[in-house]
Amino acid sequence: VIETSAGSKVKYELDKELGLFKVDRVLHPVVVYPHNCGFIPRTIWRDADPMDVLVIMKEPVHPGCFLRARAVGLIAMIEKGVVPRADHKIVAVRADDPEYLEYTNIKDFPVDILSEIGRFLVNCIRQKNQSLDDFWFLPWDLASDCSSLLYFIPFFILIVSQTRYMRKIKM
Repeated sequence: VIETSAGSKVKYELDKELGLFKVDRVLHPVVVYPHNCGFIPRTIWRDADPMDVLVIMKEPVHPGCFLRARAVGLIAMIEKGVVPRADHKIVAVRADDPEYLEYTNIKDFPVDILSEIGRFLVNCIRQKNQSLDDFWFLPWDLASDCSSLLYFIPFFILIVSQTRYMRKIKM
């Protein structure tokens, strides 16, 4: 389910009690969402919210729309704070998007797309007066069992961060 459209400066979020989308915040004037962002229904992450997903596709999708997507990777993020907080996001492409049929793993994407996503994430975190300890683009073939991923991601990052499969983009 898409919460925020590509190209938007407004971050929307589903209000679980009302079942309606609300404006969460307005991004800094030079920051826009590079791709559609949303959540995966019927999943639960540590913060009791559904798992976040960033859907890479050419066209913006209206908030509240459901689409079929295919996971290609994971952005593993650790936000700094008194208590560091994991805020991981699944990276996906629309399942039947002809532009991205050949993309089966985050390793397939050009560096400029990943850099754009990385800059966006860093800017969003800064706008919340927080910072990132670090983040990684992880290939989906290493994280294909999503149910295990939710429980073991800290160990997964520890193991994968020292392997050739991790892709870290310099900002």
